[in-house]
Amino acid sequence: MNIQYVNNMSDENIELVLLGFLINKPKHGYEIFKEVSNPNGIGNVYRIKIGKMYSILKKFEEKDYIFSKTIHEGKRPPKNLFNLTKKGEIAFESWMVNPITHGRDFRILFLLKLFFIKSSKKINGLTLISSQKIECEEWAKRIKLLIINENGITEYQRIVKQYRLSQVEGYINWLDWCERTVNEKNNI
Repeated sequence: MNIQYVNNMSDENIELVLLGFLINKPKHGYEIFKEVSNPNGIGNVYRIKIGKMYSILKKFEEKDYIFSKTIHEGKRPPKNLFNLTKKGEIAFESWMVNPITHGRDFRILFLLKLFFIKSSKKINGLTLISSQKIECEEWAKRIKLLIINENGITEYQRIVKQYRLSQVEGYINWLDWCERTVNEKNNI
């Protein structure tokens, strides 16, 4: 199982994932954490400690991506109900439609985006896949140019470049499969 631990990561690119859990309705922090941790969902590729999650939610409140309302339920301790703001919705949707620009981020971030395609009514899965495939094809072109123009590079550098090209070509093949799968499901 490939799990990305984000406890020491401050990259907003991966933090924006949390907004996706609020896209359809407000939730308590523990509800969000249970969904994030669900191994049948993104818990299969993404893991975060609850304390880190709450610090990200606090940061998102400061950025006006979300707001919270304290709910009192009888004698139980009060809970914060987190709500997505319009600014937060725009930030999440912008994150969703933009292709991943670095190969090292592809295996985690793109899978997370695919997870949220179902819950986002404004984002077309085929458009997301297509734009990512175009980005990956550009990566492959750049690497091929480096390999062709390999004047003065060592054998090891050539091996590394070939390895990276193989990875990117694998991404493109997988994106082709995703495209076919989504098309088949749309034709049913």
